[in-house]
Amino acid sequence: MSKGTLISYVQTNKASVTPYMAAKFAAEITNGVSFLHSLGLIHRDLKGLNVLLTEDLVCKVIDFG
Repeated sequence: MSKGTLISYVQTNKASVTPYMAAKFAAEITNGVSFLHSLGLIHRDLKGLNVLLTEDLVCKVIDFG
């Protein structure tokens, strides 16, 4: 199950997103994109709508076009 997209989560929970959480989200997205690049894939539309959050608030890059 997912919490929805990253952008909707941040917009809904602005006050509770700490700098630590923002850095964690950024690191998870960076790791995901790095993995894609290691496979020779390029995500041409990376944005908050194309990142899902799991119930445990782990970022998952989606929508590969």
